[in-house]
Amino acid sequence: MLINNSQFASYIKIPRLRDFYFFKRLTLYARKCNIISMKKIIKFLFVIVPVFAPMCADAYIDRQTAVVRVMDKTAGKVQVLNLPVGLPQTYEKLTMLVQSCKQTDPFDAQDYFMFIEISKSDEGKIFSGWMSANEPGNNPLQNADYDVWLVNCE
Repeated sequence: MLINNSQFASYIKIPRLRDFYFFKRLTLYARKCNIISMKKIIKFLFVIVPVFAPMCADAYIDRQTAVVRVMDKTAGKVQVLNLPVGLPQTYEKLTMLVQSCKQTDPFDAQDYFMFIEISKSDEGKIFSGWMSANEPGNNPLQNADYDVWLVNCE
């Protein structure tokens, strides 16, 4: 004789997990752990974070002038230019617009960053991006006619 599931379930009572003693103890322990961990989190947020947060902050100082070194490869000459922030400046075939020039916090290792857009009269925009004075090889303008590096910000 075959017994279908509904008949079988009516004759045998299957205990649920929450009816066992160890499960009740486990949930009580879990509640205590949650309270303890919440206390630790609150302590961390109000005590430890305000102490170490000023050390982690990266402060940048905005400067008004970028000092840039331009090398004209065709003529074989190097020139240092002072470019004001926000004003387009022309040097031979290049038009350079410095959007931002920043210096790191004076108490940290000194570094300068500049966001610049460079256009060439016959080619259009040839460079747009950040340059760093401490790492000039990472993101310089390297064109067939010109190279541009950031020296510092004033």
